[in-house]
Amino acid sequence: MTSTNKFNFTYDEIKVCKNTSVVTNALKHMDTPSTLYHVRDNIQDFATAMLNNMSKTAKEKVSNQVNNFINIINTMIDHAAKTNATGPDNSYTLDRFTNKILDKLANNSTQAKQARKAKSYIIKSKDPKIQPDRILKEITTLTKQDNSVQIDEAKAGLTAVKLTTNNEEALDKIKSHVETTELKDKLEMEEMKMLLPQISAVINSFSVETEETIKKRNNIPEEEFVKIVQTYDIPIHNKEPKKKLIIRLSRNARQILENQGRIYIGAESVPIKDNFYIRTCSNCLSIGHTSKFCTSKTTCGKCQGEHNTTTCNLPKTNICLLCVNNKEREVNHRPKSINCQAYIKAIKSLKAITDWSYGTQNN
Repeated sequence: MTSTNKFNFTYDEIKVCKNTSVVTNALKHMDTPSTLYHVRDNIQDFATAMLNNMSKTAKEKVSNQVNNFINIINTMIDHAAKTNATGPDNSYTLDRFTNKILDKLANNSTQAKQARKAKSYIIKSKDPKIQPDRILKEITTLTKQDNSVQIDEAKAGLTAVKLTTNNEEALDKIKSHVETTELKDKLEMEEMKMLLPQISAVINSFSVETEETIKKRNNIPEEEFVKIVQTYDIPIHNKEPKKKLIIRLSRNARQILENQGRIYIGAESVPIKDNFYIRTCSNCLSIGHTSKFCTSKTTCGKCQGEHNTTTCNLPKTNICLLCVNNKEREVNHRPKSINCQAYIKAIKSLKAITDWSYGTQNN
């Protein structure tokens, strides 16, 4: 099918095009809604051809750029239909958007192919006498000696060390280094299984539905995993209470909701937010475990004394014990606030082991 508009290119040329200049030049000459419709459809095919040759990680990043671009064209269709704007106005506006988004799309297609999500590994000792702190010490020693050993996080737990990195070479060097120490043949390492992403949504109480119905309303294939893991009421003065849902879902189901920008439940269409469950201990006020598994002394969140926070009658101080226990420099703020680096780092670590690519739109 050949275009009958001012630009001269065919449907097939756009579909297999490897150079966005063809599309860019075409957009500069759009002047009617029908022309915009035609180019929008061709852009979608052009993007599909690009996406088919990319890795899964790259597809997600680039598809977001495509969706943004399509939304812009739809906006311009409405604008052209309402105002009957012609050449100069549409040409200028669309040229600006084209340079900003399509060029970024083309550049990101190469960069995204090289992007790899960080992976987390559990390192355990076969010998119960070797504590996680001893393993962590060897890893820390190597990172100080060799700057090329780049890791995102290495943290000792009660029974093992969790190591997070997107650098396979660093992982190999750590393994080789361990073989030269007394820990040789005494450790076992396995990759952590990726967690499923979670989202939250606030709806009217009467709108709660089953997972099967939610799938149907949002065009999520039946075989995809969707589960409501938690619901709780949000009291609203003199109004019907709202309800907050926490939903765990598969990567593909999450992508469908990301693309449409919201979730349809009952008669509602509401925005979604990423949900991160960070384990915090109410006994010692540290991150990474709950009070059920705590082996530390009780610490008061108000005065930092060795007693439970609920029994303290002293005024609360503006000291964040989450950051104190995580050895952060800045501790004068509320726990889990925007300035709480311990909490921010915990979320970053959780993102690294979740089967979803969190970009700026997901923060």
